[in-house]
Amino acid sequence: MAVAQHLRADSSGSPAASALIGLMADEATDVRDWATFSLGTQSDADSPDIRAALAERLADDDEETRLEAMVGLARRQDRRALPMVLAELESDEVANSAIEAAGALALPELVAPLQAVQ
Repeated sequence: MAVAQHLRADSSGSPAASALIGLMADEATDVRDWATFSLGTQSDADSPDIRAALAERLADDDEETRLEAMVGLARRQDRRALPMVLAELESDEVANSAIEAAGALALPELVAPLQAVQ
């Protein structure tokens, strides 16, 4: 987990990005969550491999990891985040990360759900 907490991927082809992609599939929930946060939210690195790794985490068993993946994809304008963003905005308890992801996507179909949250 310490490795996932301290790695910063400044470019998509960097060794740090590759390491974080690997850690995103770790069996330990905390490791997956930190790696997904580090690569998805704390980094602007973007590549098909990064997006694929984030998309895989949308189905993670851990809610925090799923939310981090959603934000990471949204920040990269990847529409694979949209179904989860919509579902989160329509839930009884809307996570701040859903609002962040909706803002990052900035799609017209998110206006009404965001207004309903307001």
